[in-house]
Amino acid sequence: WIDLSDRFPKAVRRLWVSRVEASPHSAKTAFVSFTGYREDIRDPHVFRTDDAGESWMSISNDLPTAPVNVIKQHPRNSNVLLVGTESHAYVSIDDGAHWNVLGHGLPQVAVHDLVVHPTHAHVIIGTHGRGIWALDASALEKISPATIQQSILALPPSNGVVLRGAYDRGYIGARQWRAPNPFTTATFRYVLSQDSDEDVKIEVLDATGKVIWNSDGPSEAGYHEVTWGTPGGRRGRFGGFSGFGRRSGQRAGSFAVRISHGSSTSTQAFTVHDRSGSSA
Repeated sequence: WIDLSDRFPKAVRRLWVSRVEASPHSAKTAFVSFTGYREDIRDPHVFRTDDAGESWMSISNDLPTAPVNVIKQHPRNSNVLLVGTESHAYVSIDDGAHWNVLGHGLPQVAVHDLVVHPTHAHVIIGTHGRGIWALDASALEKISPATIQQSILALPPSNGVVLRGAYDRGYIGARQWRAPNPFTTATFRYVLSQDSDEDVKIEVLDATGKVIWNSDGPSEAGYHEVTWGTPGGRRGRFGGFSGFGRRSGQRAGSFAVRISHGSSTSTQAFTVHDRSGSSA
């Protein structure tokens, strides 16, 4: 073992090391976060090395004031970094140069751990006092500073699930009770680099190429989501990735979504899985 303490600024050397994270992309890249929670020091401290620890550079930049508990690099997109602090979760798509709140709907809470699912496009976070939260983070799979400069960037769609409507036929309350289920509605996402007078058209195609559903999406600059069956879509702040779908007219099967804007067209496949228990 080699003591690397003197490679860091004196201000953090006496602080608790909250996380050491090896990059899944490069053997010479790693990340270290420090927390001053015990000393009532609220400044965020996150560092990165690209030369196997010989030198370290701060990537805290515009992170809000709060001690950092965890730092992760996205396993499938090296530009994307995620941190959990004593107040929230944050994401950077440019290697830590700029940070944004991750998602919407998460209450202010200490985030003590987080993981990017190895096979699904989900981010799972562990909090102190508010349980475990999951986020459909499909948008993070391909987004980067270069791709968002395109006039329109069509991001990977999320698969859907058709669920059984009720599990108890005996009582009226059980038959009619409903509650939201996360990650059930097929969701389509795109980013516009600037406001546009041209419509954004979203179309769902079946296996034969027939258009079975369509909607116009928002045409303002920024990140947008449209769920199958929800006309008009919705706008999310950049870095805001929703984790909950809505009930819709989707059906089980293999489909493709076509997103068109001006001369740009992107077609990507997705699946709606049948978990309804129907034999049809």
